[in-house]
Amino acid sequence: MLKVALLTVKDNKHDEKNEGETRNTVKNLASKIKGEKVYFKSIDNKYEKIKEELFDLSVNREADLILTSGGTGLSPKDLVPEATKDVIEKEVQGIPEKMRRVVSEYRPGACIFRGRAGINKESLIINLPSEPKLVKDCLNSIIKVIPKGIQMLKDEV
Repeated sequence: MLKVALLTVKDNKHDEKNEGETRNTVKNLASKIKGEKVYFKSIDNKYEKIKEELFDLSVNREADLILTSGGTGLSPKDLVPEATKDVIEKEVQGIPEKMRRVVSEYRPGACIFRGRAGINKESLIINLPSEPKLVKDCLNSIIKVIPKGIQMLKDEV
């Protein structure tokens, strides 16, 4: 069973309703990929805090799939991609490319989404936008590759 973690990064647009919708979307994704949610946490949009959480979750192998929501825009305060870059060992560029392509079909502004995806140890880390609808569409666009990617990461293929 895949262990799934979600870090919701609080930004100036953060609200609890959106956070709840995003959590439900992630719970649904977890059930579709035969996973279980193991960790949900809301954290401040602070580079060191984001980096520390991503590092701890991956190095301690607490989650196979680590999702972040928020902090991926153009604001000077949006530092999730930078923190992710400093934690991952290898980038998985196709994941954010696919998410941007799918979302840009109805939201042209998707081209300024700066999310990253990559691996650290045996964890796949994926940055998501903050809006629940975008989170859902992004996850639906990549749901079929997540289990296979994690199997490959764990050398189970």
